[in-house]
Amino acid sequence: ISWAVRQFILEYNEVSKKDFAKISVIHYGFNSELSLSNNSKKKSIDSVFRIGTIARLTKQKDLKTLINGFDLWQQESPNSELFILGEGEERIALQDLISEKKLSDKIHLLGRNRDIVRFLESLDVFVLSSQYEGFGLVLLESMQSNVPILCTNVSALPEVMGRDYQGFFQPGNSKELSLLLRNCQDLEFTSKLTENYRARLDQFNPKKMALRIVSLYGHQ
Repeated sequence: ISWAVRQFILEYNEVSKKDFAKISVIHYGFNSELSLSNNSKKKSIDSVFRIGTIARLTKQKDLKTLINGFDLWQQESPNSELFILGEGEERIALQDLISEKKLSDKIHLLGRNRDIVRFLESLDVFVLSSQYEGFGLVLLESMQSNVPILCTNVSALPEVMGRDYQGFFQPGNSKELSLLLRNCQDLEFTSKLTENYRARLDQFNPKKMALRIVSLYGHQ
Protein backbone atom coordinates (compact mmCIF):
# COMPACT_ATOMS: atom_id res chain seq x y z
CA ILE A 1 0.00 0.00 0.00
CA SER A 2 1.09 3.59 -0.48
CA TRP A 3 2.27 6.09 2.11
CA ALA A 4 -0.99 8.01 1.60
CA VAL A 5 -3.05 4.92 2.50
CA ARG A 6 -0.94 4.40 5.61
CA GLN A 7 -1.74 7.96 6.67
CA PHE A 8 -5.46 7.39 6.08
CA ILE A 9 -5.44 4.24 8.19
CA LEU A 10 -3.59 6.01 10.98
CA GLU A 11 -5.97 8.98 11.00
CA TYR A 12 -9.35 7.34 10.52
CA ASN A 13 -9.05 3.87 12.02
CA GLU A 14 -8.43 2.57 15.48
CA VAL A 15 -5.14 0.83 14.87
CA SER A 16 -2.61 0.41 17.64
CA LYS A 17 0.93 1.62 17.03
CA LYS A 18 2.12 -1.95 17.42
CA ASP A 19 -0.22 -3.21 14.69
CA PHE A 20 0.43 -0.15 12.50
CA ALA A 21 4.16 -0.90 12.57
CA LYS A 22 3.39 -4.18 10.78
CA ILE A 23 2.06 -2.36 7.72
CA SER A 24 4.49 -2.50 4.81
CA VAL A 25 4.65 -0.27 1.73
CA ILE A 26 5.12 -2.18 -1.53
CA HIS A 27 5.23 0.12 -4.52
CA TYR A 28 3.31 -0.60 -7.69
CA GLY A 29 5.29 -2.54 -10.30
CA PHE A 30 5.84 -0.57 -13.52
CA ASN A 31 7.81 -1.77 -16.53
CA SER A 32 10.80 0.48 -15.96
CA GLU A 33 13.07 -1.78 -18.04
CA LEU A 34 11.88 0.11 -21.11
CA SER A 35 14.52 2.73 -21.81
CA LEU A 36 13.63 6.35 -21.18
CA SER A 37 12.75 8.28 -24.28
CA ASN A 38 15.63 10.50 -25.32
CA ASN A 39 13.14 13.25 -26.01
CA SER A 40 14.80 16.50 -25.21
CA LYS A 41 12.93 19.70 -25.61
CA LYS A 42 10.71 19.22 -28.37
CA LYS A 43 10.86 18.00 -31.84
CA SER A 44 7.91 20.02 -33.11
CA ILE A 45 8.32 21.28 -36.63
CA ASP A 46 6.11 24.25 -35.74
CA SER A 47 6.33 26.71 -32.85
CA VAL A 48 3.36 25.43 -30.85
CA PHE A 49 4.03 24.83 -27.15
CA ARG A 50 2.06 21.64 -26.43
CA ILE A 51 0.55 21.06 -23.00
CA GLY A 52 -1.38 17.87 -22.40
CA THR A 53 -3.03 15.51 -19.98
CA ILE A 54 -4.56 12.03 -19.92
CA ALA A 55 -7.56 11.88 -17.62
CA ARG A 56 -11.16 10.83 -17.24
CA LEU A 57 -13.36 13.88 -17.67
CA THR A 58 -14.59 13.85 -14.08
CA LYS A 59 -14.62 16.25 -11.13
CA GLN A 60 -11.82 14.30 -9.47
CA LYS A 61 -9.42 15.24 -12.26
CA ASP A 62 -10.33 18.95 -11.88
CA LEU A 63 -9.78 19.77 -15.54
CA LYS A 64 -11.45 23.13 -14.97
CA THR A 65 -8.37 24.20 -13.01
CA LEU A 66 -6.19 22.99 -15.87
CA ILE A 67 -8.27 24.95 -18.40
CA ASN A 68 -8.26 28.08 -16.24
CA GLY A 69 -4.52 27.80 -15.68
CA PHE A 70 -3.96 27.35 -19.39
CA ASP A 71 -6.18 30.36 -20.11
CA LEU A 72 -4.02 32.57 -17.87
CA TRP A 73 -0.84 31.22 -19.43
CA GLN A 74 -1.90 31.48 -23.09
CA GLN A 75 -2.71 35.18 -22.65
CA GLU A 76 1.05 35.53 -22.17
CA SER A 77 2.03 32.81 -24.65
CA PRO A 78 -0.60 32.63 -27.43
CA ASN A 79 1.40 29.98 -29.31
CA SER A 80 0.40 27.40 -26.65
CA GLU A 81 -2.24 24.70 -27.09
CA LEU A 82 -3.79 22.23 -24.63
CA PHE A 83 -4.61 18.62 -25.54
CA ILE A 84 -6.87 16.55 -23.27
CA LEU A 85 -7.02 12.79 -23.85
CA GLY A 86 -9.96 11.01 -22.24
CA GLU A 87 -13.74 10.80 -21.91
CA GLY A 88 -16.24 11.24 -19.10
CA GLU A 89 -19.40 12.84 -17.79
CA GLU A 90 -17.84 16.31 -17.55
CA ARG A 91 -17.27 16.62 -21.29
CA ILE A 92 -20.20 18.97 -22.01
CA ALA A 93 -19.38 21.19 -19.01
CA LEU A 94 -15.76 21.40 -20.15
CA GLN A 95 -16.80 22.21 -23.71
CA ASP A 96 -19.00 25.01 -22.36
CA LEU A 97 -16.09 26.40 -20.30
CA ILE A 98 -13.79 26.26 -23.32
CA SER A 99 -16.37 28.08 -25.45
CA GLU A 100 -16.98 30.66 -22.72
CA LYS A 101 -13.28 31.47 -22.68
CA LYS A 102 -13.13 31.53 -26.48
CA LEU A 103 -10.45 28.85 -26.51
CA SER A 104 -12.00 26.35 -28.93
CA ASP A 105 -9.05 26.76 -31.30
CA LYS A 106 -6.55 26.33 -28.45
CA ILE A 107 -7.95 23.49 -26.32
CA HIS A 108 -8.59 20.10 -27.91
CA LEU A 109 -10.74 17.38 -26.31
CA LEU A 110 -9.40 14.33 -28.11
CA GLY A 111 -11.54 11.58 -26.60
CA ARG A 112 -10.05 8.12 -26.13
CA ASN A 113 -6.83 7.07 -27.84
CA ARG A 114 -4.76 3.94 -27.37
CA ASP A 115 -1.50 5.43 -28.67
CA ILE A 116 -0.47 6.85 -25.30
CA VAL A 117 3.28 6.81 -25.98
CA ARG A 118 3.03 8.84 -29.18
CA PHE A 119 0.72 11.32 -27.47
CA LEU A 120 3.06 11.80 -24.50
CA GLU A 121 6.11 12.17 -26.70
CA SER A 122 4.35 14.95 -28.64
CA LEU A 123 4.07 17.12 -25.51
CA ASP A 124 6.28 19.84 -24.08
CA VAL A 125 4.62 19.55 -20.64
CA PHE A 126 2.29 17.00 -19.02
CA VAL A 127 -0.13 18.27 -16.35
CA LEU A 128 -2.11 16.26 -13.81
CA SER A 129 -4.56 18.55 -12.00
CA SER A 130 -6.36 15.94 -9.86
CA GLN A 131 -7.98 16.77 -6.53
CA TYR A 132 -6.86 13.33 -5.31
CA GLU A 133 -5.25 10.22 -6.79
CA GLY A 134 -4.91 6.64 -5.61
CA PHE A 135 -1.51 6.29 -7.26
CA GLY A 136 -0.91 8.14 -10.53
CA LEU A 137 0.27 5.54 -13.06
CA VAL A 138 0.09 8.12 -15.85
CA LEU A 139 2.94 9.99 -14.13
CA LEU A 140 5.21 6.95 -14.55
CA GLU A 141 4.18 6.73 -18.22
CA SER A 142 5.05 10.42 -18.62
CA MET A 143 8.42 9.89 -16.94
CA GLN A 144 9.05 7.03 -19.36
CA SER A 145 8.52 9.49 -22.22
CA ASN A 146 10.82 12.00 -20.50
CA VAL A 147 8.14 14.71 -20.49
CA PRO A 148 8.35 17.49 -17.88
CA ILE A 149 5.49 16.97 -15.40
CA LEU A 150 3.43 19.45 -13.41
CA CYS A 151 1.00 17.92 -10.92
CA THR A 152 -0.95 18.62 -7.77
CA ASN A 153 0.66 17.98 -4.41
CA VAL A 154 -2.01 15.54 -3.20
CA SER A 155 -2.52 11.94 -2.04
CA ALA A 156 0.19 9.57 -3.26
CA LEU A 157 1.59 11.91 -5.95
CA PRO A 158 4.49 13.17 -3.79
CA GLU A 159 5.39 9.52 -3.22
CA VAL A 160 5.54 8.98 -6.97
CA MET A 161 7.39 12.17 -7.89
CA GLY A 162 9.47 12.68 -4.72
CA ARG A 163 8.51 15.04 -1.93
CA ASP A 164 10.92 17.79 -3.02
CA TYR A 165 9.76 17.77 -6.66
CA GLN A 166 9.67 21.29 -8.09
CA GLY A 167 6.70 20.75 -10.39
CA PHE A 168 3.98 20.62 -7.72
CA PHE A 169 1.07 23.05 -7.47
CA GLN A 170 -1.80 23.15 -5.00
CA PRO A 171 -5.12 21.62 -6.15
CA GLY A 172 -7.52 24.18 -7.59
CA ASN A 173 -4.80 26.84 -7.92
CA SER A 174 -4.91 27.82 -11.59
CA LYS A 175 -2.68 30.87 -11.06
CA GLU A 176 0.09 28.76 -9.53
CA LEU A 177 -0.22 26.36 -12.46
CA SER A 178 0.10 29.21 -14.98
CA LEU A 179 3.29 30.40 -13.27
CA LEU A 180 4.75 26.89 -13.47
CA LEU A 181 3.88 26.76 -17.18
CA ARG A 182 5.85 29.96 -17.58
CA ASN A 183 8.79 28.34 -15.80
CA CYS A 184 8.60 25.44 -18.26
CA GLN A 185 9.79 27.81 -20.98
CA ASP A 186 13.16 27.64 -19.21
CA LEU A 187 15.24 24.63 -20.26
CA GLU A 188 17.12 24.69 -16.95
CA PHE A 189 13.84 24.34 -15.03
CA THR A 190 12.49 21.50 -17.19
CA SER A 191 15.84 19.72 -16.90
CA LYS A 192 15.48 19.84 -13.11
CA LEU A 193 12.04 18.28 -13.44
CA THR A 194 13.27 15.35 -15.52
CA GLU A 195 16.76 14.74 -14.13
CA ASN A 196 15.65 12.19 -11.51
CA TYR A 197 13.12 10.29 -13.61
CA ARG A 198 15.30 7.19 -14.03
CA ALA A 199 15.82 6.88 -10.28
CA ARG A 200 12.10 7.41 -9.61
CA LEU A 201 11.11 4.78 -12.17
CA ASP A 202 13.53 2.30 -10.66
CA GLN A 203 11.64 2.46 -7.36
CA PHE A 204 8.61 0.98 -9.14
CA ASN A 205 10.48 -1.83 -10.88
CA PRO A 206 8.18 -4.92 -11.03
CA LYS A 207 11.04 -7.23 -10.03
CA LYS A 208 11.52 -5.21 -6.84
CA MET A 209 7.79 -5.37 -6.19
CA ALA A 210 7.80 -9.16 -6.58
CA LEU A 211 10.80 -9.60 -4.29
CA ARG A 212 9.21 -7.42 -1.61
CA ILE A 213 5.98 -9.41 -1.77
CA VAL A 214 7.87 -12.71 -1.46
CA SER A 215 9.91 -11.32 1.41
CA LEU A 216 6.77 -10.06 3.19
CA TYR A 217 4.99 -13.39 2.97
CA GLY A 218 8.16 -15.20 3.94
CA HIS A 219 8.10 -13.41 7.29
CA GLN A 220 4.49 -14.29 8.09
